[in-house]
Amino acid sequence: MPRPENADWARTKGGNVYPLQVTAEWAQLYADYLVREFRDCGSDYVFVNLWREPRGQALTYAAVANLFRRLSRKVGFKVHPHMLRHTHGTELIRHGLDVVMVQQRLGHQQVQTTRKYLHLSANEVNAAIRAFQARQKEGKP
Repeated sequence: MPRPENADWARTKGGNVYPLQVTAEWAQLYADYLVREFRDCGSDYVFVNLWREPRGQALTYAAVANLFRRLSRKVGFKVHPHMLRHTHGTELIRHGLDVVMVQQRLGHQQVQTTRKYLHLSANEVNAAIRAFQARQKEGKP
């Protein structure tokens, strides 16, 4: 959701609302997370300040960058929050969603932008082509 009142000016591109469809299980996990982590904060942000006052405020860009810098050192390679979107898009394609559906899910205006998000290996592409060819021989779509 666009939040013009954010102190760190966080916003969605173009100020648009992007509805995100999730399973009931994911919604319950998120609700449990909010209750467990932010019970006394009354916050619905994902990245939240839990250590300094005022608790429950959205982390600043600098704080999130610092968090991911520490995670990068821990895992031994560079990670950043946007990688979550890339991973999600790639996983959707791996599980059979059409690139246009993934484009809509990620809120991209152009399908070319979505294609830049996808990180499939050559083996995955070759396996998909072989499966397609096998279906064609059997007369299946």
